Amino acid sequence: MIKKGFTLIELMVVVLIVGLLSGLVIVNVNNSRIATRDARRIADLGTISSALAQYYADKHAYPASRDDLKLTYISIIPKDPQTNVDYPYLPYPNSPSCTTAGNSCTCYLLTAQLENSVSTYVIKNGEIGGATSTCP
Repeated sequence: MIKKGFTLIELMVVVLIVGLLSGLVIVNVNNSRIATRDARRIADLGTISSALAQYYADKHAYPASRDDLKLTYISIIPKDPQTNVDYPYLPYPNSPSCTTAGNSCTCYLLTAQLENSVSTYVIKNGEIGGATSTCP
C-alpha cells in the first residue's frame, strides 16, 4: 500500500520559501513607500516655492511666514506626508524688519528631510541646493 501526501520536510521547505518571498515583498513595498513620500516632499517644496515666487513678483519681497501665502497664492500649504508637520521655512534676513508687515525678506530657505538619504532637500530662492545656514 502506497501512501500519498507530503512529508514534514517538504512542507517545511515550502513554508520557508513562502516566508522568504513574503519577506522580500514586504521590504520592497516599504522601500516604495519611502520613495513615494520623498517624491511627494520634493513636489510639495516645488509647490510652495512656486507660491513664494508669485508672492515675490507681487510684493518684491518674500513673506515672513508661510501663512501669508494662504488663499491668494496657495489654497492649502502642504505638510510632510509622514509626520504631518510644516516644512521648515526660513526667510532672510531673519530680523525684525522681515517679521513685520513691511516685509523686507529678500531670500528664503525651504527644506525637507528625505528618508532615502541622510541629506536634506533644500530650495534657496527658488533654486534647488545650497547651504542651509546662510542665505545672502
